Amino acid sequence: MAVLTVDVGQKYIRYGFFDRNDNLTGKGQYQISNGSANTFYESLAKLVKESDFEVTAISISFPGFIDVKRNIAIRAGSLRNLDGHNIVEDLHHYLNNDIEIFIENNSNCAAIAEKLNGNAQDVHDFVVMTLGNGVGGAIFINNTLLRGIGYSAGEFGMMISDYSGHGYDSEHFLASAKALIASYSEMRGIPNDLVEEFQIFSELDDPQVKKIVDQWATYVAICIFNIACTLNPQKFLIGGSVSQNSELIPILNNKLAGIPNWRDFQAEIESCRFYDDASLYGAYWAYMGSKKDVS
Repeated sequence: MAVLTVDVGQKYIRYGFFDRNDNLTGKGQYQISNGSANTFYESLAKLVKESDFEVTAISISFPGFIDVKRNIAIRAGSLRNLDGHNIVEDLHHYLNNDIEIFIENNSNCAAIAEKLNGNAQDVHDFVVMTLGNGVGGAIFINNTLLRGIGYSAGEFGMMISDYSGHGYDSEHFLASAKALIASYSEMRGIPNDLVEEFQIFSELDDPQVKKIVDQWATYVAICIFNIACTLNPQKFLIGGSVSQNSELIPILNNKLAGIPNWRDFQAEIESCRFYDDASLYGAYWAYMGSKKDVS
């Protein structure tokens, strides 16, 4: 018996199987098809039918605005052909109805995982900020996940932080890991897809690279500061593969220390516990949290 966890990304679907002892026992990924919504559902059903495990539940970590009460993807991130779909109802057409299906926003999954089994277990008020293709986020206040009236709370990437320099460009274009890679790639004159975050952080002795990282980290720090002024949380947890770089948190703390009023809103800055398989653990613990009314 296993829980199938699915992380729907921009280009790939990652999946894993968890046993009853919370162990990740198998995982893989495949490229997202540009076909119809039916193609998406069929690919998930195929995972279940061809699995070596008896799947009893599916937990899907999904981009966009997810109405968890009605199981509707109000906005399905980059998968616009799924906007407005009842993901659970649709997927059940392809599967045994005895299989329980759970869906949650991907950043909320990360936050629930940190709350239940990560670096926020003893923290009542915290924020998760994920730095990847965009800037995602999730908020816990008084041990409760804040969803917002339209299930869009925590969309930090939509914040505008530098109007005089970049107009209405949002944090997605300034503070994401994708933005950092784009700046580095432009400076080096190489394609974005040939660059990894760890490569950039390994070259901080290069003045040009340090300048790029400093500028990017400033945008991330401004985003953190603005959220801290609004929510006054105890802790910020930084997620995404870029958070695996040991240099990141010290750099962010240094940038925050340079903001005059940071001391009035200061919060602990730490990386998320789950790294390489964070999305899969996030989906699993979000499902488990739904059983405990954590989410």
